[in-house]
Formats: sequence, C-alpha cells, structure tokens
Amino acid sequence: MRRLYLTIITLITVVCVIAGTISHAIGFAVKAGKIFGNELIQESEGDMTRNYEGGGAFQELDVEVEVANVVLRRGDSFGVTFTGQKELEPEVEWENGELKVEQKGGMKLTRSLGLAGGFHRKNELTITLPEGAKLSSLDLDMKYGNCRIEDITADDSEIVLKAGNITASDSTFADLEIDADAGNIEMRDCSIGKGQVRADMGNISLKGLDEISDLVCDADLGNIEAELKQAASDLTLVLETDLGNVRLNGEKLSGRQTVGSGKARFEAKADLGNVEIKTAQ
Repeated sequence: MRRLYLTIITLITVVCVIAGTISHAIGFAVKAGKIFGNELIQESEGDMTRNYEGGGAFQELDVEVEVANVVLRRGDSFGVTFTGQKELEPEVEWENGELKVEQKGGMKLTRSLGLAGGFHRKNELTITLPEGAKLSSLDLDMKYGNCRIEDITADDSEIVLKAGNITASDSTFADLEIDADAGNIEMRDCSIGKGQVRADMGNISLKGLDEISDLVCDADLGNIEAELKQAASDLTLVLETDLGNVRLNGEKLSGRQTVGSGKARFEAKADLGNVEIKTAQ
C-alpha cells in the first residue's frame, strides 16, 4: 500500500513538472500543434525540401533530432529527405555503411515552436531503405515529434522520445528498447525478440505481436493492451497493475499474476492503468 501511495505522489509530481515545462516551452500558443496527436509539428508549407546524396547502402542508422517528425520506411533506394525550416536542417554524414543525422536547434528551436509568436512549420525527416535491406543497429533520439516506422528489419534498436507518439508496423526487431516520456506507443504486426517498451505518460498498444522471447512493457500512467500471436501454453505471462484492472483473454485477474510456464516471457506492468492481454487460443 505504501508503494502505491508513493507511486501516486511521484506521478502527480511528474505530471506537474511536465505540464509546467511544456507550458513554459510552448506557451500553449493557439497555433501550436497537438502534443499527442498526429500533428505535433504543425502541417504547413516548409521553407525547404532537400534530398541528400549519400554513400550507398547503410546498415547502421543514428538519428538525433530536436523538432521534427521522423519517418523510417521502405523505398526504391537508400535515401534521406528533410522538409521544413532551413534553420533546422540537419547535418548528415553518410559513408562506410553508416548514416548519421543530427539536428542542432539551439535558439532556433524557439522559432519552430512559435515562442516569439511565429507560426511553426512542419519539419519532417524521411529515411528510406530498399526491399531486403536490414539494419544492424538503429538509434533514434528525439525530443519533440512523432516517430513512424514501417516495414523495417533491425537487430539492435533503441528509440528515445520526449514528447510525441511512436508507431511501428510490419517490422521486425531482434532487440528493442523504447522509452517515451509523454506520448503513446503503438505497434501493429511486428516481431520483437527481446527488449523493453516503456511509456511514462501514455498508452502502450501492441497488436499482432509475434516471435517474443523476452519482452517487458512498463507504463507509469497509461494502459497496456497486447494481442499476442503466440499460444498461452508457449508463454510465461507476468501481469501487474497497482491501480487498475488486469484481464487475460477476457478474464479478470487479481492485481498481480504469473500465468503459464512457457519458454517465451512477456511482462506487462501498469502503475496507474489497465492491463489487457490476448493470446492465441
């Protein structure tokens, strides 16, 4: 019980700090984009669009951006395109099988967020890989923006996002770490070998998840919903919530349950939220 009280107090404190930070940083300007919607970076015509020439195929991808949506998807070839404010154009290093993209905002960030009364633009970084290409490492470090991953295969992956949503579909991750401070995480028809998916303030939704060996989902303030393609007999499920409901295949369980003894392990813990898991029958 004491742990529950401490958790509630801690989360209330976090909410207040984040709300104050966002209020100060964005000023809740009328023209500001939605924080959790699909338009964190407001959709208006950008200053420039640039297609970067590179050094051919890359297997390692390292992206660090402050204010931009990031799209990682299949294309006809290896490519990088940035659309948005010229002042926020990222630096791109592309050679020897490695692609590095870094956006240095500094004081230019204030213009993008409209703190001076300006109308901020849509800044978007799109990275494409051709059919059959695979990443040995994927490192995305983002501050404000949405992240969308489509039909990508990666071995060692880490995604960190302060404010915005993360969506992934039809992708395969051998080892995945996701950490979102404020925003939802949604994955559909993905395979995740092992790793951790964490949301401080937001929901975690995993639909059509397959090939799990060891995966932990942790939501401080939000719900966890997962539909697993593996059978319950093949899984060890550890399900827990401090303040919320736990349901497995529609059946309500107590606050903490370990179900099954299968080789594959799936753990879902929500401090303040519901946990709802479905498995193949």
